[in-house]
Parts: sequence; structure tokens; C-alpha cells
Amino acid sequence: MNFRIVLVLFVVMAWVLTGCEPEEQPNPDNAKINIVGFWTAQGNDIALTLADTVNQMTLRFRTDSTYTMVQTTALGLSSTYSGTYSVHKLQGTNDIYPFTLKQTLPVATTFKGIFEINEVIEPEELTLEYVQTLPNTGYTPPEPDYGFGSTNDGNLGTTNISRFQRVE
Repeated sequence: MNFRIVLVLFVVMAWVLTGCEPEEQPNPDNAKINIVGFWTAQGNDIALTLADTVNQMTLRFRTDSTYTMVQTTALGLSSTYSGTYSVHKLQGTNDIYPFTLKQTLPVATTFKGIFEINEVIEPEELTLEYVQTLPNTGYTPPEPDYGFGSTNDGNLGTTNISRFQRVE
């Protein structure tokens, strides 16, 4: 009798652990959407909308769906931002996927955007385009269907696109 109870509990636990929806998995097997890791951008790889104030950016996406972003100025002053992220892999188009950053520090803010990972080159390249949506700043986020340069219905052109290289 005890063996059956243990067996039933084992089966139920296995079902629960494997029953997550694919979009809930923080570290997907598909390299095109696996942003988990440490990424860096500097110089011309930083979006022109940030280039006047930011000289280098680093991003760390963790498997627990948290992130940390550090922006460094030419003078060496750094600002750190952190929160949670989500990747919406079922809404992707042509290997471009939407994502959301819910920043908690230093202030609560939400960003929405799109990304693409080029896993063919070494190191891998992460292309990002995103805008703040809460509190509302008047910008509309880019959409996977319209590709990069679609922030604010294309009015910003390519000035809001950053390219990061995978460090780890």
C-alpha cells in the first residue's frame, strides 16, 4: 500500500514539474530566444537615443527571470537597474520576439520591446529595441511584425536599437 502512495506521488510530481507552459520556462532550449547570460555593448553598438549619456551597457539575464542592467558614462559613473523579465516566444515573428522588463530598482518602471539573437556569429549578438511604457512616456513599443526600427510607428528609425555581445 505505501509503495502505491509513493508511486502516485512520484507520478503527480513528475507531471507538475513537466507541465509548465513553454513560455513559462525561463531558460528555453531554443538558442534564438535564450537571452539568459551576460551581455555587453559599448560605443557604436549603443542606441543613438542613449549615446549622449551612456558609454557602456551590461545586461545579465538570469534563469529565475530576473535581470540587472548597468549603464556606464564616459566619466565612469555607473547606474544599476534591476527587476524581472519575460520573453513572449509564441508572439515572435521571423526570429524577432517581444519581451517585457519590469524594473523594480531604482524605481518601478515597465519597458516593452523586441529582441533577436544571432547565434550563428561568435560571440552571439543580441539586438534590442525597447521603450518605457509605464509610466507612459508617449512612445509606442516596437512590434515583431514590423521589425527593428518600429518604435513609435517607425518615427525613431534605427536610433533606438542596441547590439550586445554575449560574454557568458
